[in-house]
Amino acid sequence: MVNFLQGLLMPVRWIIPAALLLKKVLSVRPDFRETISQLEHFGYQSILIVVAAGMAVGGIVAVHSAAYVANYSAGELAGWAVGYATLREVGPLLTGLLLAGRVGAMNAAELADMKVRGQLRGLEALGLDPLPIVIAPRVYAAMIAGISLFSVAALASLVTAVIGVTAMSGLKLLPFLFSLHDGTHLSYLFVGQAKAGLFALVVGLLSTHEGLKAQSGSSAVGTAVNNAAVASAVGIVTVNFACTWVF
Repeated sequence: MVNFLQGLLMPVRWIIPAALLLKKVLSVRPDFRETISQLEHFGYQSILIVVAAGMAVGGIVAVHSAAYVANYSAGELAGWAVGYATLREVGPLLTGLLLAGRVGAMNAAELADMKVRGQLRGLEALGLDPLPIVIAPRVYAAMIAGISLFSVAALASLVTAVIGVTAMSGLKLLPFLFSLHDGTHLSYLFVGQAKAGLFALVVGLLSTHEGLKAQSGSSAVGTAVNNAAVASAVGIVTVNFACTWVF
């Protein structure tokens, strides 16, 4: 029973340090060059995997949408369903979880390695503050990468979903595109970008916190990576639940 209660309180243990870290990050100006470097590291190198996952999600949406169109003759709603699912719900969540698995783990591993090797203390010994040089650029880069990668993933998902629905349901391409245009509001894209940005911010904060929390020892990096992946996934799901009430 005690372990169960501790498990329920675990998100609170992650939220408080993440909020404190965010307060510190917002109080400094991140190094521009380091931010661009980390953005290339987190965002550009993740484009291919995001595109591949986005196409897979588009295929899933197409299969389900085609089944409903065929069973209920709901062709006029197919475009809205595809746009709503890919832009507002599945797309942001997919982007966040991919960032948790790749960017979060990578960020935690790098920071834990720097902490164990004493590189952060070395910067402090030289009179340099690691917060604007190392920490803040990673958090900002993760958030910007999340918004940008969501746009790429959403485009890949929409293309695959359009092709899949028209191929499997018998709908003609042009009417379906009109349905997609009429049923999908531009606000869906903005909501998806906002959610993806929040998810990426959660990943950046929690993975950074776990990396900086690493202790000395050969298993410190592995522990930080594991904790960062779990914390980021739970944080994303929690924030997504909260976003359903706001958006």
